[in-house]
Amino acid sequence: MLSLPSPANQPPILTVPDADVSLRVTLPQYLARLVATLVKAWISADATWTPGTVANTGFVSATVTLRGISPPNPVYVGFTTPIPAGMVLHAICTSTDTVTVTLVNFTGSPQTIGAGTLHVTGSPVI
Repeated sequence: MLSLPSPANQPPILTVPDADVSLRVTLPQYLARLVATLVKAWISADATWTPGTVANTGFVSATVTLRGISPPNPVYVGFTTPIPAGMVLHAICTSTDTVTVTLVNFTGSPQTIGAGTLHVTGSPVI
């Protein structure tokens, strides 16, 4: 609840519930606390993966365990091996604690991708 204390030239005060106790903090304090909470909420996992040869318009997939994630929470993926232009690397949370990573080839020819490490990051907080 946002309220303006008197006199009116003081900073706004927020009432923030915290473990069944209400705290009164300034807006910058509240925002700092919110950012700290959201940053802590990110989780990640790494997995080795060798996509191999992917046919034109074909795809390969891998499953990565990411404890604490569940649909429809957002997930992001990176891969340590370079991927040619025209290939799309995509990640989606498909079930509780499970992320499916898919590499699709739209380059016009088969592509062989060597081994690397998938880095999957997600936020169980929406």
